[in-house]
Amino acid sequence: MGISWPELLRTRLPLLAAAALPLTACGPLSDTTAASTSSPLATPAPPSDGGYYNAPRTIVEKAAGSIPCSDLTETENVIGAREQVTCSDGNIVIRVHDNHQGVDGQLDMMKLTGGDLLTGQNWTVNASPAILRAARVHLGGKITHIPCEPPACALERSP
Repeated sequence: MGISWPELLRTRLPLLAAAALPLTACGPLSDTTAASTSSPLATPAPPSDGGYYNAPRTIVEKAAGSIPCSDLTETENVIGAREQVTCSDGNIVIRVHDNHQGVDGQLDMMKLTGGDLLTGQNWTVNASPAILRAARVHLGGKITHIPCEPPACALERSP
């Protein structure tokens, strides 16, 4: 004869329900599950402090084309930085310092001329605000506008 319905419900149904639980615990299998596993991974955000770089050329590469520089020229015997390069047009200067104190020193030095800097842990990029904003997307860091402070600015403006 077999098992009665009441006995089947009492003894076998809980086992069947427990066996089916792992199949439904993660949700239904559908096209949306497959689509989400095939999407590309998001690009990680750059470090908010700009990170640390060993060479200006690495900064230009990491900036992914946002620093328009086809030809870099190394500056020899640069004061206040480990290494400095300029772009061929001369309007972009990238410096790598030994530490953050070098960055602070450059910020102070810029008070003589004024300008805009994108700064990281040990590096700076001196360029137009538009270039710095584009580069910051890839490099992180902080953009600082440094106004020119007298007496240097007064000397520039005198006839």
